Amino acid sequence: MDKNVIKFTVIVAILAALAFAVQAKPASAQPAPVTSANTLTPIPAAKTLSYEELERRVTAQGLRISKAEVRDLLLKVTAYDSQHRKVKMMIDRRTGEVLAREIKRD
Repeated sequence: MDKNVIKFTVIVAILAALAFAVQAKPASAQPAPVTSANTLTPIPAAKTLSYEELERRVTAQGLRISKAEVRDLLLKVTAYDSQHRKVKMMIDRRTGEVLAREIKRD
């Protein structure tokens, strides 16, 4: 066979494959779009208790808050009780439930 005929045949085959790929429909299962850490949407505030409500719940237990840190759906609290012991708590911001409580004894 002539080299030009082989080149022409290869080019026609590539063009036919490209034309077929353009007309082919995508598979029924679409992959989920990739999201980076920068495009994540924040949790709506309506689904969590306000900071003031969480603060009221902690102080109702007789604790004086010295530090509080919001982390996604958690509130990390460092407080002191009436006996001046350090109390560390982890609270679910959606329900106000105390998930962890640690009293530092001296």
